[in-house]
Amino acid sequence: MPKSLPALLSAFIILTAAAFPLPKPTGYVSDYANVIDDASEKELLSMITAVERETTTEIAVVTVPSLEGKTSADYAQELFTAWGIGKKRKDNGVLMLIAPKERKVRIAIGYGLEEIIPDAAAMIIIRNDMIAALKRGEYSKAALAGTRSLIILITRHNAQTNTSSSATADTRSESLNDLSPGLAAGMTAFFSLFVIIGFFMIGAGLGSRVGMNILFGAFFGGMPFFMAVAMFFFSGPVIPIKIAAMTFLTGVGITGLVFGVRTGRKNPQAWRSLKGLHKKGWEWNGNWRSSGSSSGGGFGGGSSGGGSFGGGSSGGGGAGSSF
Repeated sequence: MPKSLPALLSAFIILTAAAFPLPKPTGYVSDYANVIDDASEKELLSMITAVERETTTEIAVVTVPSLEGKTSADYAQELFTAWGIGKKRKDNGVLMLIAPKERKVRIAIGYGLEEIIPDAAAMIIIRNDMIAALKRGEYSKAALAGTRSLIILITRHNAQTNTSSSATADTRSESLNDLSPGLAAGMTAFFSLFVIIGFFMIGAGLGSRVGMNILFGAFFGGMPFFMAVAMFFFSGPVIPIKIAAMTFLTGVGITGLVFGVRTGRKNPQAWRSLKGLHKKGWEWNGNWRSSGSSSGGGFGGGSSGGGSFGGGSSGGGGAGSSF
């Protein structure tokens, strides 16, 4: 009999879960308890849709006729996970759960919003904006007030982030737009040293058919060259001094490449390792061969939550209260 106890408990849990399945989302507002009037529901949808469009944050307002014997925290967590509220990998979802029968309210927060809406902030919203209305049975008013406060916190943080990013980009752009001839010449000279050596090594590798030289040259000269391209052409408007600098760097690279090819062809043995030397084909010092390669792995799949939500996860945080 004792051995069968775990099996009986498992069966009981499964049957209980099957008897009380979680509801499916009907959108950002799922009023299963029928306590939110139509006008308020439309206003909620309008606000939530607008903040989702602006910040990608997803807010779900849910009322349920019963918690089915669960705590509001457990029910909210299960619902959050099942629905996948918030965008996947951002986990920027919020669930506002109201259970009139048990007189419970809870705000659950996704991982990505825990710094923006900490537990203390969620509790303040519940106490200051929702509890009084909930006690009077004004569920629509409570849902609207709580949602507005949540949106204020979310949009305020988003505005601060955008302002900071914009200011940083503007400062970087202005500094590159104000390039003086002396600064441009110094930057060009710095990059050209790496470019000429790197492209010379690429040419020597091509001329002597030694692959390792090509790899070294591509890394040593190629990376600085493309860093210069990004700095001069993808930050702020293209101005004559930037064009002149890149023209010079391109000329330096071509010159190094040509001289490298000639040097490699003139004395290929000097560029080759004495070990593993092949009369025909390419030598990749370090036992690398150009005959083929293989790669493993691949991209993994993913799944998203049900309904119209994006597959986010709850951090288990939030706040709840009775009313």
